[in-house]
Amino acid sequence: MRLPGRIARYAAAEMLRAFVFALAVFTALLFLALLTQLCVKRNALFAGLVLRFAPYLLPRVLFLALPMAVLTGAIMAFGRLAADGEVTALRACGLGPLSLAMPAAALGLAAGALALALNVWGTDLAAERVRSLQGGWFRHYGEKLFRPGETIPLGRVTVVLHPVDPKTGHRDVVLRIKRGEEVLLKVMARNYKVRLESREEGGHLVAHFTFFDAVVDWGDDGHAEVEDRLVYEIDLPKLYGRGPPLGDRPSTSSLPMNLARCRDFDTRMEAETHLLDAARAAGDADAEARHLDRLDYLLRKRTQVEFHVHMAFATAAGCLVLAIAGLAIGIHVRHANRLLGFSLGVCVVLLFYLLMVLGNLLSSGGCVPPWAGAHLPNLIVAAASAWALRRFYGA
Repeated sequence: MRLPGRIARYAAAEMLRAFVFALAVFTALLFLALLTQLCVKRNALFAGLVLRFAPYLLPRVLFLALPMAVLTGAIMAFGRLAADGEVTALRACGLGPLSLAMPAAALGLAAGALALALNVWGTDLAAERVRSLQGGWFRHYGEKLFRPGETIPLGRVTVVLHPVDPKTGHRDVVLRIKRGEEVLLKVMARNYKVRLESREEGGHLVAHFTFFDAVVDWGDDGHAEVEDRLVYEIDLPKLYGRGPPLGDRPSTSSLPMNLARCRDFDTRMEAETHLLDAARAAGDADAEARHLDRLDYLLRKRTQVEFHVHMAFATAAGCLVLAIAGLAIGIHVRHANRLLGFSLGVCVVLLFYLLMVLGNLLSSGGCVPPWAGAHLPNLIVAAASAWALRRFYGA
């Protein structure tokens, strides 16, 4: 029997309110976590840069938060309905599990479509804008960074630049690279200059130091070398991070970008196969072993990328699966406490993502195809939800 229109709208409104609340909480938590990663792990210790990058993290954050919010919203909404006895009243009227599942499935489908759209279009647009901002920021900041008298923090390593007095005839300590108190490299020169070069599109910036009439002390064994002209490079993006983690790995890339990576791996594997056949025809055992190792490496990398291609669809489908799982958990818990519902949602989400990690490991190890590893959490959670609903209504 179908759920009457008024009751269906009431259940949908209750779930939508809980979903919006959960989405706001999860988005804030994930947003804070990614900003912390940007500030600490990537050494982007500059508030202006972080604030400029912050809005472009939202597509990635929402893509991750939507499945969590759907599950938690369903648990909170149907838990309150069950606590008030409304689910029992609907059962007494002859309304089965499918009638209650319709509002949950509608929200799950809408959230899944939004998640897929964010992955396909939102991540690419955000990554492109981040690369543009990052390139401009590095060019602007790099000109101020390598000035005489500046101390440059590079994580555990510190670069200290000292000014050069052209009036003195002796060499001054111009560049010192330290790890803690240990000096790794010391350069003494009568003069030096710095040139900034962008090697790649998107702000991959390199600082070229040119030292004239320099003495280089490598610091490990006291060995020093005299150089008339010494060139030393420092890669700014490596030291200060590449901005938000968008598009630099398959796990943070969009669906079109990962599909392009798969096609690139197919092309490289085909070329490597031709080289392997040529090595076998020539009877070169060393070349054959080398090409076999290369093929194995390319196959493992392609498998990882293909797994994340299927993960984009699995995450979208997971919104629907988790909505039904939230219904099953909510009517069993029968509690109106939002904190309890939120806590249960967090626990189930952790279990869901542990199953994702397991699927990734099984796929990388060749135990299951990439599509099966990506959809493993959905299959397990869907089966458990169906069993729980049948048990509840069968009782």
